[in-house]
Amino acid sequence: MGTNGVPGQHLKPRKRNMYRLPWSMNDNPIGWLEITDRCNIYCKGCYRQQLVGHFPIEQIKDDILFLKEYRNCDNISIAGGEPLVHPQILEIVSFIREHGMKPLILTNGVRLNNNIGLARELKAAGALASPSTSTARSAGPAGSARARSSCANCASSTPRWSLRSAACS
Repeated sequence: MGTNGVPGQHLKPRKRNMYRLPWSMNDNPIGWLEITDRCNIYCKGCYRQQLVGHFPIEQIKDDILFLKEYRNCDNISIAGGEPLVHPQILEIVSFIREHGMKPLILTNGVRLNNNIGLARELKAAGALASPSTSTARSAGPAGSARARSSCANCASSTPRWSLRSAACS
């Protein structure tokens, strides 16, 4: 029996015993969630290694609920690898939104290239704001061209995405 009276709950700290920031309604307004270590481009300078692949949906949901309860997040940045290659990305986005948080996908944008349907599905699932697209300069000319094309596709599609750019070096 755990310290909270629930089997298996002995590893979770009691929230009331944790330090709280007095000037903020949120303990940490942004949560960080890595759902995969796979990617669809290969940047020369990337530090990521494929060790696990896609994390199981049960583990991801547990992590989301932990961030909500213990970090009191307003939004969750969905990262990876490349989060759009996770086969359950729509379910993950929906789950975050259903729990009152804003899902923000940090992506290189390649999967959105010529795929307005996916952009619409992400928006319908609750994805807010923008994917953070990478120009993927270190992936070479082909990777850079695909990322630029993805940015142009998202910017001209409905629903509107507000694009931000983060270049790999």
